Amino acid sequence: DEYKSSWILGYFDGDGSLYRTDSYYSLKFIGTDSLLDWFIEFFVKNGIDCAGKPHNKRHKDDAVSYLSFGGVRKVYDIMSLLYQSVPDSVPMERKYTIYKELKSRLVE
Repeated sequence: DEYKSSWILGYFDGDGSLYRTDSYYSLKFIGTDSLLDWFIEFFVKNGIDCAGKPHNKRHKDDAVSYLSFGGVRKVYDIMSLLYQSVPDSVPMERKYTIYKELKSRLVE
């Protein structure tokens, strides 16, 4: 259990995305339905309200789905959970920079 957030962060750095517009943030995970269900279960166990969150497919016959979250607070809560015990030198710089910008917005 102690390494789950680090594992999810590594997966996210490879197969996830974090977007920012002027005032909106969103993140997305891509994977199998069972993996995305496992992510949701992990987030819920760690206090993030996303129980029953649906995943979607781009096309009806796709083997993989995506799980997306939007909004400043929700994205911040999820990313804070994933980055909580990781040294600054570990995460993908591009995504980590967006997270740090979001964090500074909320702390101000």
